Amino acid sequence: MQRSEFLHKGFRVCRLFGIDIWVHWILAVMLTIMLLTEWVKSGADIVLTLSYPLIILTSILLHEFGHCYAAKRVGGGARSIILWPLGGLAECDYPQIPMAKFWVSLGGPLVNVALAILFSWAFFIEPNPESRFSEIAIMVGEEMVLLNSFLLIFNLLPIYPLDGGQIFFALAWKKFGSLGKAGWTTVVTTRIAIPTVIILGIVANALQIEFLFIFGGIFMIFILAWCWLKTETLKQELEHMEEDYVFGYNFSQGYTSLESSGGSRHPSKPRRPGFFARLKQKRLAKEQEARAQMKAEVDRLLDKISQEGMNSLSKKERQFLEVASKKLQEDSSG
Repeated sequence: MQRSEFLHKGFRVCRLFGIDIWVHWILAVMLTIMLLTEWVKSGADIVLTLSYPLIILTSILLHEFGHCYAAKRVGGGARSIILWPLGGLAECDYPQIPMAKFWVSLGGPLVNVALAILFSWAFFIEPNPESRFSEIAIMVGEEMVLLNSFLLIFNLLPIYPLDGGQIFFALAWKKFGSLGKAGWTTVVTTRIAIPTVIILGIVANALQIEFLFIFGGIFMIFILAWCWLKTETLKQELEHMEEDYVFGYNFSQGYTSLESSGGSRHPSKPRRPGFFARLKQKRLAKEQEARAQMKAEVDRLLDKISQEGMNSLSKKERQFLEVASKKLQEDSSG
């Protein structure tokens, strides 16, 4: 998935490989609830409590890194990844041509394929009942295979703006040679695919068909609702924009990135500092204010000494003047 419109509604947790990692505040709340629930279910077992949330976050994060790596491979780059309640969003820049879009969109699912294969050993090894590590390792391996298989199937659905929808759009763009035709074909395909997935979910629940359960559940409903809204936004852009203007970017210049094309009709908002950066700014502001107050008090006491003499100072004022003078000297020498 592409640009994050939720970047300013979360906090930055770290920076990896030159990419800022953000967490949406709603996801942070959900993870807290999930951890508390798992803590109770596991009987206060810290390993079991952390295992499933970490499996989810790791799989989604690596999926998004797949998009970022693909963007760099096709001559672009990546600035940030935000983890939010419905998955992850990677903010990537890359040449706006069909095959570049194809490979960037495919980069995430390819990571899920690799992870599912990498951890498939868990289904071929019997756990050692005397080894807790063995049981946990196999459990983690099985969960990684199942989760990444789900992410692979789910993300490859031909529904915009999921990876499958983006891949479909890129292939349609290459076939028709027209952004407009590719966009309208993607809209129609998504409008067919979403009801189909809903029907499959209903059938799965009614007939208890396990392999179709991934198409059911509340989570899927939220995802499909979000996809429908994003598709409606795409439809409106197609109706009101020129052929070279789709998704808010001007593609008439050929090999231009989202960063350098200058075609966005809506200027990007200034980037908000991360959570820890804001804490640091507040701390520095408080320190500067305290230093200014200290200096003002020192000036007052020095003025008092010049007018009334040293004996006019109280014991408390002398102690303050001594400590403050040393502090100000240290600051000036540092």
